[in-house]
Amino acid sequence: MQAGKLRHELTLKRPIRKPDAANQLVLMPDDPDATVGTVFGSVEGVAGGEVWRGFQVASETTSVVVIRYREDVTPQWWLEHDGRRLNIVRAQDPWGTREKLMIECMEGE
Repeated sequence: MQAGKLRHELTLKRPIRKPDAANQLVLMPDDPDATVGTVFGSVEGVAGGEVWRGFQVASETTSVVVIRYREDVTPQWWLEHDGRRLNIVRAQDPWGTREKLMIECMEGE
């Protein structure tokens, strides 16, 4: 894997749930514990369009992110890049070499 292609700095995050005042578990996406770490990778937009959601048109962007291989990335996690949230749809090792991880993402909340 060529290091020069990994030019984008990404923050890898996971969901953290903590009890609120009513002792109910609440998702805390901005909690510092949600940050798994910073990784470098390449981010490429591969598709975009508009979809109907609840009588409104919403934009939708699909990106593919390539990072160095790691085993712990799941679809419940997300990446942050340049103020954008990239929700992980799928993470796979394309050739089974444990060299790189290709992550399909959808941009949004």
